[in-house]
Amino acid sequence: MGRTRRLVAVLLSFLFPGLGHVYVRRFRRGLGFAATAVGVVLLLGPAIPTSGPVVERALAAWESASFGVNVALSAVEFAAMLDVYLLERSTDDPDTTASCPNCGRELDEALSFCPWCAHELPTE
Repeated sequence: MGRTRRLVAVLLSFLFPGLGHVYVRRFRRGLGFAATAVGVVLLLGPAIPTSGPVVERALAAWESASFGVNVALSAVEFAAMLDVYLLERSTDDPDTTASCPNCGRELDEALSFCPWCAHELPTE
């Protein structure tokens, strides 16, 4: 289960920096990576056309982006992917993984119920 979750988180971070962190419930980190990516585009990126269809405007802005902007965005994206991979890898210890007493499936410690069978978990 940990490998699949890690792969999905890394793929989401590849699509947009910060999405993988949101998937693994690290909202502040996700917001930080997303804000960094948007900041790079706004500060270093080309002027975005204001008329025409959205897809054409996005393509025009992407085509006119400089090499430096692309390198900066790639660095943010790579850092987000590496960070979410390492976060998930560090929480992948099978000895510390909690399981539901009712169905036996893996649990998220932040929840007070099992997301698989809706069994209410005892509070400690």
